[in-house]
Amino acid sequence: MNLKIFTFVCFFMGIANVCAAEGELITQPITLHVESPGNLENQIGWTKAQLITNLTLTGDLNGTDINYLRCMAGRTSSNVGIGGNLYYLDLSGANIVEGGKEYFNWNGRYDRTTDNSVGDYMFHQCTLVSVKLPKSTKYIGSNAFSGCKNLEEVDIPDGVELIDGLAFYDCGKLSSITIPNSVTTLEGMAFEGCKKLKEAKLSDGLKKIENDCFKFCSSLEKVTMPKDLEVISWGAFSDCTSLKNIDIPRTVTKIDKDAFESCTALASVNITDFNAWSHITFGETNKEYYAPQNSNPVYYAKHLYVNGAEIDNVNIPSDIIGIGANAYCGMESLKKANIHSNVISVGNNAFYGCKNMSEIYVYAIKPPKATKSCFDGIDKQSCTLYVPRGTYMDYFLAEGWGDFLNIVEFDATGIDNPDLSCKPKPVDYYNINGMKTTRQTKGLNILRMSDGTYMKTSF
Repeated sequence: MNLKIFTFVCFFMGIANVCAAEGELITQPITLHVESPGNLENQIGWTKAQLITNLTLTGDLNGTDINYLRCMAGRTSSNVGIGGNLYYLDLSGANIVEGGKEYFNWNGRYDRTTDNSVGDYMFHQCTLVSVKLPKSTKYIGSNAFSGCKNLEEVDIPDGVELIDGLAFYDCGKLSSITIPNSVTTLEGMAFEGCKKLKEAKLSDGLKKIENDCFKFCSSLEKVTMPKDLEVISWGAFSDCTSLKNIDIPRTVTKIDKDAFESCTALASVNITDFNAWSHITFGETNKEYYAPQNSNPVYYAKHLYVNGAEIDNVNIPSDIIGIGANAYCGMESLKKANIHSNVISVGNNAFYGCKNMSEIYVYAIKPPKATKSCFDGIDKQSCTLYVPRGTYMDYFLAEGWGDFLNIVEFDATGIDNPDLSCKPKPVDYYNINGMKTTRQTKGLNILRMSDGTYMKTSF
């Protein structure tokens, strides 16, 4: 039956298996050289084509050939399901070339082949289980394999430069993927919904992982990050609920909002350069936007490791004047922080959830601008805030800082060697309103110490 008539019958009669095989499936691998673009249909008649399960092609393929392959793999050009039997397709020795008729003409789309491109919707919703793409491929289009629910493996050749958005969306059986180093662009939602995907090896050519790229990859356990990665966009690994560890390259400068939303299995975040980590922007920079903590993967992991050693105290790098939002949030192992004198602000949730923090040393004479959320989750009754001598009242009255019950002045002689050798004793007592009392009273008290400093305590 002529393919055009065949497609017409399928569409208007709605008979999914109008060309169901009268004989048994051909499971023997078939290898064929296409003599000229558009000639595949003439070389394999439909009676045989509909029975083939394993096909290797060489030669040049145009839109007419791709349309025929779609029918063999269960979908007509108008996206009607026809129960095709082609599961294994090897195009590694073939080339996709411009020409022929459109291979996809559904829902207002009219897609035709272009040279060296696996185009938009080319194998959308086909029955394919395994695919080897042409070695000459430079581009994988939007939705090229989306909805291929049986697809378990795909061989992406070195030489591909761009994988467009939704390219492998909802390929529910895809278990692993290797992106060759030639790929420099991986667009949004490229692998979203690949629920069986366990491992992803990403191209070292990538600078950015786009939005929702691996969202809902609920089986994803291992990701090999690009060595020169700069940006992890919003939602990139959202709802990857099996992801336990993640390595963040030292080149990363921004991790967007919700990048690791609901990655509840995360147990560790691994870095090689703490200074570089401290310069990452987490979440939106728009002042009107409240950056969520889940832009920082440590929010879920709780543990940050530098070259294999877990961090329990931090020295804020000297070139930072503003500690960014979410910078150190979730670090439950963190016990001590040294904030140098150049810092003038502390962003929202900067130390959120650092519940084991016991000491914070601040070297700035003027309290850095802060909000209450900066230190949410820190036990402000047990954690001691050390401030430069003579600045007690400034910190006591400052938003965020004044919430600490134990504020102690010290000689800020050096970030590594604060002078805490003397142990002053209280000489005067004041209530929270600043009125002098003869002794500590119930509630908050301000003590003037024998060395002239002040301390806030609870009695």
